[in-house]
Amino acid sequence: MHQHLIRNVFDQYEQQENRLTHALVQVLARNASLAREFLCRFAEGFAPAPEEEILISCQRFPDHEGEPLTEEAVQQESAGRGIPDFWMYGRSAADGTEWAVVCECKVVGSPSLGQLRSHIRRGQSQGFRNLEIVTITPDPIPQELFRHLSDVRVVSKTWTDVYQFLRRHSHSPLVADFLDFIMGEYSMQALKFPGIPFDANQRYDETAAIRFLRALMRELRPRLEASKVLPILPISSETAKKPITGPWDVVPFSFAASDDNFTKYPHITVSLEPEGCGVQITLPNNAKSVYWKRVRSRGNQELLDTLRKVANDLGPRTPLERGLMEPSLILYLEQVHFYAMRYPTRDGQMSFDVSTTLGGQPEGHIRPVGAWLPALSSILGATTRANFELGLKVQYPYADGGACRSEDFVEVLAKSAEALHPFLALLAEGSQP
Repeated sequence: MHQHLIRNVFDQYEQQENRLTHALVQVLARNASLAREFLCRFAEGFAPAPEEEILISCQRFPDHEGEPLTEEAVQQESAGRGIPDFWMYGRSAADGTEWAVVCECKVVGSPSLGQLRSHIRRGQSQGFRNLEIVTITPDPIPQELFRHLSDVRVVSKTWTDVYQFLRRHSHSPLVADFLDFIMGEYSMQALKFPGIPFDANQRYDETAAIRFLRALMRELRPRLEASKVLPILPISSETAKKPITGPWDVVPFSFAASDDNFTKYPHITVSLEPEGCGVQITLPNNAKSVYWKRVRSRGNQELLDTLRKVANDLGPRTPLERGLMEPSLILYLEQVHFYAMRYPTRDGQMSFDVSTTLGGQPEGHIRPVGAWLPALSSILGATTRANFELGLKVQYPYADGGACRSEDFVEVLAKSAEALHPFLALLAEGSQP
């Protein structure tokens, strides 16, 4: 069966705004209880009784019920009559009052006051005595901008709010399809980073990981550029515009600005791997020899002191389910060879949780083994011609209650990157401002 030839049930319009709105309406129209919960959560002034029927009209007015309009008809009617994106409406079981929630959706930008006034007039002319406007946009709209619409309540919501609401209902196949649809097509426009949902119910998938990484980097990169701790190369540079082709991305430092090849310098790597999401400082195998000479010249005590500084800056670890702790601080050394530039083969790897080397840690399940760090140092010191990669990573596992499941994870990851600064100083001393 040729799955790729089947048109997605949500993919019914050419214009992105109409496509996303239609996808949401498809989900709500097929689940009455979900539509009721959506209405109660998003329209702050409405709580329909269980026996009330909720009607939904998409891309047309309630008095023009029927099949959805074609894309051309939608554009014509929108231009001439100011049609809202969709309506949710009904009649109150208590007093028979007709009510309506008019939803105006934007993938880019915000609706104008004139557009909202047009919707209000249309709703009132339809006889709805109880009327409310809900806007769904990429970013929240300050409530003060609605002060000239005092006769009708206007509520500002975002597509991230929609995503977070529906994610709690991802056991429904149609909802799960919608979540994939919005992440696949709109994460760089309508959707802010919503957190990473991988767990036992939603297994890690590399294609999905790339989508979440795009949304994450859209917000993390500007946050790192504003850091007063790390010397980050501005995104305006061509080096910082490298497209995401796998579940990882790179943020170069400013001391690499004179060279387009980021692999010649230490850099930040952000990755979504099967074990968790991590941020690290990477010393690539192709880095200039001065960086490798520095790290090989450091004694065990200096390395240990640096790791302790990073661990202290990260702060206490938090226990999670299944005996997991977050974050993990992992030091690794990897040897690779290349059949071709795009095909690395791993020849050997040493990786360990830094807690094993520090001792006196509160995590009683990790026994200190002081030999890990000397073993890594001895391999580095004895070998100068192998293709090594060295990295210090802060990793957050995919688990219920974990930091990576929240939209606030952007700030958590930024602070974790800043905590790695002592390791950067050890590698790049003299290269920083």
